[in-house]
Amino acid sequence: WNANPLLCSAGVVACKLYQSGEPQKKTCELAAYLSGWGE
Repeated sequence: WNANPLLCSAGVVACKLYQSGEPQKKTCELAAYLSGWGE
């Protein structure tokens, strides 16, 4: 029980960050860059 409020608040903040889709877009761009890095 003692850690639940902390975990819940971290989850709420994470969801707010992910709503825009910007982190996912940057991750996909980086993955595409890295997949062709050794060629």
